[in-house]
Amino acid sequence: MESINRPKLVKEHNLNLVRQQLYEARFATRQQLSALTGISNVTMGSLLNQMLETGEALETERLPSAGGRPAAVYSYNACRKYVLLLSVGFEKTEYRFRSVLTDLYGRPVWEEERPIAHLDHRETLDYLERLTHIRQPVGAVGIGLPGIGFGEYLRRGGHAEYLSLTALEEFQQASGIPIRVENDVNLAAMGYAKLHRIDKTVGLAYLYLMKGIYGGSAIFLDGKLHLGKGRFAGELLPVPYGVDWSRMKAEPAEALEDALFVSLLPYLTILAPHHVVIASDYIREEHLRQVERRLTDLLEAQNCPQFALAEDFRQDYQKGLEQLALEQLPFPIGTT
Repeated sequence: MESINRPKLVKEHNLNLVRQQLYEARFATRQQLSALTGISNVTMGSLLNQMLETGEALETERLPSAGGRPAAVYSYNACRKYVLLLSVGFEKTEYRFRSVLTDLYGRPVWEEERPIAHLDHRETLDYLERLTHIRQPVGAVGIGLPGIGFGEYLRRGGHAEYLSLTALEEFQQASGIPIRVENDVNLAAMGYAKLHRIDKTVGLAYLYLMKGIYGGSAIFLDGKLHLGKGRFAGELLPVPYGVDWSRMKAEPAEALEDALFVSLLPYLTILAPHHVVIASDYIREEHLRQVERRLTDLLEAQNCPQFALAEDFRQDYQKGLEQLALEQLPFPIGTT
């Protein structure tokens, strides 16, 4: 049995602590990092020198001191790697590809939009090859796709794909860049939880109800998506409640509120989420408050979640996509 090199393990553990604290703080002196981690000042100096050598940290400035040598200020090098966020979404009048390259804090450094297309195997490879060479190195790729398109993409292949699934797998193997693909509403739930700092122990149901299209939802529990068998969790089918969200309208208000009531009731009685968030272009605050009152009367206030309308679905979607990509990078990136 191979022996364990404990000094090496201790050093790696300490290095990860420094990485995490500097990443979160963004800027810090050696003394500040020592206080945050409990690592001695001497050891901290050695660890920071190693991070400077590998390019993980940068020395940005020196602070004046009352006496002696000025203290160096270190920053986490967020541009040592980039992440590519590729999404399909509705932009003003049509669905479009949106590509964004960000640094390790999710700050965009480059972006473009182009009309939606169903790219074949060769076109997908060429597209990814171009995008991943705009800024280098790219450490991870996150891809977001709309609901029905995502299901077809996974289950049918060929004619229904926005991008070639086999090409994605081939590119990942050839380049070594990890790629993850996820549904847009699932990503929006992840992004909403991140943006609103929702605790990992808290449940969230995120519903997507837009004019003229099928309704969808995402379930975010214990800090992760609940996908269910066949990734079918959260599908809003017309049966058994008789609600066809693709035909729903804002008026008459009573019909819309009845539809919301019967659609939300299973979430509250089975999942019991702490938050219910609805992204919609026609459901208004007064509709939601009326349904909230009906549900509270039926189930009592202590059993009802906080209800809210999503302020910006695209922002939630993009934040979730960012998180999806960052989580593929080595600790501690994406875990904070």
